[in-house]
Amino acid sequence: MIQIQSRNQFKNAAARALKERMHVRRYEPGVYEVVNQAKRHAYLVRFERRSGSVFGGCTCEAGHPSRGNRAPMICKHLFAAVLVHNAISAMRRSASAAPATLPEFEDYDDPDCDVRNW
Repeated sequence: MIQIQSRNQFKNAAARALKERMHVRRYEPGVYEVVNQAKRHAYLVRFERRSGSVFGGCTCEAGHPSRGNRAPMICKHLFAAVLVHNAISAMRRSASAAPATLPEFEDYDDPDCDVRNW
């Protein structure tokens, strides 16, 4: 798992992600499945919050090295999942801040809203 601290960590991953098409879907809460459309490889990206810090990890070779003594790095799959995760969070925040009804459309007796008056 890699601690996500700033946008600067994603510079190289963003450049790599722009070269290939990624399909991201929510697998379960905090877990996303990222499919590289060109290579048809699927990876799981997991986000966790530990004591106020956000961590992310991917099942690909860059995010979970199996050979040598290498440290995990932020991969293009993690970047793609972060974009979707942030978009979903933003939509949920805006939906909770929106009013339940729009006051200008509550008056159905208004003659201007009647189709017959058009």
